[in-house]
Amino acid sequence: MHSTASREPTIARDTVLSHLGALESYLLQRGLQQVFQAVQKRVNDALSGYPPGSRIPGDLVGKNLDRLALWLNEPNIGLKLSPGSTRLHPKLAFFFKKREFALRDYCGLLQRYLGLMTEVLTIEITEASGRLTLA
Repeated sequence: MHSTASREPTIARDTVLSHLGALESYLLQRGLQQVFQAVQKRVNDALSGYPPGSRIPGDLVGKNLDRLALWLNEPNIGLKLSPGSTRLHPKLAFFFKKREFALRDYCGLLQRYLGLMTEVLTIEITEASGRLTLA
């Protein structure tokens, strides 16, 4: 794994939208549809300045997630949303429809997921002598 300390972390716009979908499921299960509608409006307003395919500063996303956690009185909201978000992410969802994968596929999923989430980490997969190496 390589760290790119010179760049500020960013998050793919698609990832933010998949988190919003996971938040919708989370809040609707708790009967908080109006809360979701208010959050959805704020997120849509914030994303209006970022075209599809763009990346959003991680600091902005983090601050908004912190606000949401305070608003809902749920300090671990990000951890609760992440599994649902991953399943909803358009570039990752197909992995959850299959039942079996080779180890290389799982490594590729990890590589892709970290690449979508942030630019801070870069992971390369190499295969030699029947071994996979993540670097």
